[in-house]
Parts: sequence; structure tokens; C-alpha cells
Amino acid sequence: MILADVSIKRPVFAFMMAAALVVMGLFSYRELGLDLMPKTDYPNVSIRTQLPGASAEEIESQITKPIEEVVNTINGVDELRAYSSQGFSMCFVTFILERDIEMAVQDVRDKVATIVAKFPRDTFPPVIQKTDPDAAPILTIVVSGERSPKEITEISDKKIKQVLETVKDVGDVSFIGERRREIQLLLNADRLNAYGLTVDAVREAVQRQNVEVPGGSFIAGPSEIELRTMGRIKEVRDFNRIILAYRDGSVITFGDIGRVIDTIEEPRSLARLDGRAAISLLIRKQSGTNTVTVVDSVLSRL
Repeated sequence: MILADVSIKRPVFAFMMAAALVVMGLFSYRELGLDLMPKTDYPNVSIRTQLPGASAEEIESQITKPIEEVVNTINGVDELRAYSSQGFSMCFVTFILERDIEMAVQDVRDKVATIVAKFPRDTFPPVIQKTDPDAAPILTIVVSGERSPKEITEISDKKIKQVLETVKDVGDVSFIGERRREIQLLLNADRLNAYGLTVDAVREAVQRQNVEVPGGSFIAGPSEIELRTMGRIKEVRDFNRIILAYRDGSVITFGDIGRVIDTIEEPRSLARLDGRAAISLLIRKQSGTNTVTVVDSVLSRL
């Protein structure tokens, strides 16, 4: 009744109030967030672990099963699924809906941390994260051309990926089908045995002689100068000069037991455009941001 009385007795005031609400609604609509899926917290946690070069059986027995055993002891686990493949372990943990997902993720991290030290050498640290709808790519850009896969990868990285990572609200830009430069050290098994060396010994020697480490500091008058040991190999041919061992007064270098190849890495993923090899860039936004606005910002930057 009060609203009706005001509208009758003061029609101009009522009209202005209605107009103000309409204007505010229009401005609010422009700022309204748009997304494909509503903001929800799924009770799912994934555990991704990598051990390059390991067989599926090794991954299963030394990584996947130990993870399953400790995760199964967490309160509120509804379902546990795990997959093992060459060099890769993936575990999916589903909790009951009543379980707080943030606390569940922390419990998983704490449990997995107790067995990380028992994983095989060279195992990458497990990546533990909850399922997030915002983590899905919102835009895919495909790059192809007449250049080599290595050149396309380098151009895509420097000219596109690094630029798009600076766009507001862009959370991540990742590759599919990239082929990066790789220096391969190929060993001759017969020469290795003849010199009494092992693969581990060669690897340790390469790591030890291809590294940059802090060198401390020294005082020069009123200034303190930081030092750094420049030990990283710059030229591919210099790998042949890495010293592996000494035998009967002679120096054994890598060139004595193997060879170095400057090539590109083996493909781990593939992307194609019109039947030709290509590289896909998957663009993900930051959680909670406007999907349409982020896509428009990315396209305008391109």
C-alpha cells in the first residue's frame, strides 16, 4: 500500500526510482559473470605421479599400490580408482558429499607425503589436486605451418604462449603436440662394459659437470660481490669432453663410450590440423573469472 500511495501521490519520484533500477540493472548485467558450469566443489581428488622410463608393472607395484594403501585409510573415501601405464600413475579418489573437500585434499597430501621417500629414484613429486570445473580449457588455438615441428614449437612458445600468459585472468597456457629440442646421450654397451662403467655412473658424471652452483661472495672494498660457478655446458660437442673416470692414468670421457645427438624429443602427444602436424595451445582461465571476458581478451591480444 505504501508503494502504491507514493506512486499515485508522487508519480515523478516513482518514475525516477524505476528508471534508476533499470539503469542499475543494465550496468549490473554487463558485469554479470558468465560460465559454462555453475561454481561447485566436486568431492574428487586426483593424484598424478610420473617416473619416466618405468614399465607399467613397475609403476603399479612401486607407486600406484603404495598410494592406494595409504589413501584407503583416509576417513570419508567413497571410491578409489587407479591406472598405471608406462612412466605414469593416476589415482582418483572420490569422497562422500559430506566431506569437506579442502580438508580431504590436505589429508591426501599428508598421507602421500609419508611414502614419497620410498618411491623409486627419479620419481617426480606427486601432483595432488581437487577436481575443478574452471580447470577445463576455455579456448584452443591451433598452430600449423610449413616449418619443422621444432620451429613451430619455438615460435608458438615465444610469440603466442608467453604473450597470452600475460593476459588478465588467464591462468595457464599449455601445449599439445609440442616437439622441443633435446640433447640425447647415446651409450655404447660394449664400450661401457669394457671400461667397467655403469649407466648410473655416467648419469652422475653428466649431472655433476653440467650444473651452475652458487660460489659464495667476497668483499671488494665497500662492496660485496656474489659469485656463481659457471659449469653448465653451452655447446653440444662439449658433452663428449665430460670426464667419467680414470683408468691406468688415462682419462675416460663420454666421447669414448657414446655419442651425442642434437635432436627433438619423442612425441608424447599429437595435434593435427587438416591432416598436417600442428601444435595446440590450451588456454585456461583463473578460477571464478568471467569466461566470455577472458576469451575476448585473448582474441583481442592475438
